[in-house]
Amino acid sequence: MTDTNGEVPSTFLLANITKEENGIVTCMEDARHNLEDGDFVTFSEVQGMTELNGIQPLKIKVTGA
Repeated sequence: MTDTNGEVPSTFLLANITKEENGIVTCMEDARHNLEDGDFVTFSEVQGMTELNGIQPLKIKVTGA
């Protein structure tokens, strides 16, 4: 699978996901995600919120590095 610019999609380790309707996903402190508003993400191997694993790609809004 490739992303919109033809590169292999990146993977990131997550520190936290909030349970609000528009949840906030936080990457591990030392990880830079390089994502932009309008990018799409998928989830796998999420523990504690397993309903996110394997769902359709979600469009995101970036709030920080």
